Amino acid sequence: MNPRPPKREDLLGIWRLVSVETPTRAGGIEHPFGRAPTGTIVYLANGSMAVHIDGSDEAAGRLRAYAGSWRIEGDRVVHEVEASVEPELRGVRLERRAELEGDRLVYRTVEAQGSGHPVVIWRRA
Repeated sequence: MNPRPPKREDLLGIWRLVSVETPTRAGGIEHPFGRAPTGTIVYLANGSMAVHIDGSDEAAGRLRAYAGSWRIEGDRVVHEVEASVEPELRGVRLERRAELEGDRLVYRTVEAQGSGHPVVIWRRA
């Protein structure tokens, strides 16, 4: 199945986290939330969303959780963060390049964070 940008109706519902990986400039892979993180993202038809990612193994205790509104702009999903456990995310616009392949949703961070661009993979619940 060929990946494609998702449509609004494709995202509605609940997604479970598969992985969070950040390619390094040296060709390696970092796991900022550990090798087996857990998480959920929920998209509602009214434009509301909520996400949480909980770290595992060496990243146990690391948590990203926020809620706000969402929309699609071309090949990007935009989250407007209203509430977050991380104060620096409140009021921030987060953009992700998005590809849908079957029951998998792949997000690539648009803005650089760390040594590379994190890739977050979700699977429909």
